[in-house]
Amino acid sequence: MQYQTQLRMARARELLDTTDQSIAAVASATGYPDSFYFARQFKKVHDMTPSGYRGSGKAKHSQASPWRLLASERNKTQSERLSVSA
Repeated sequence: MQYQTQLRMARARELLDTTDQSIAAVASATGYPDSFYFARQFKKVHDMTPSGYRGSGKAKHSQASPWRLLASERNKTQSERLSVSA
């Protein structure tokens, strides 16, 4: 799977887990103007539809989102970043 697709799907899972946005809105937010194409791609990657994913309760069991990890890294001070990498 291409890196861009992985990022899009990670963002889609994040939105499905944390918002009540429609599937069409999630598709659009992740760069898929056609919600039907988005749903096919999501099912191809996850073996379930976006609405099935949302209804399965995976949100409660999903690991930390890469988007949250990037945000937390961005919020660290320079000294915190240096102490971790040293």
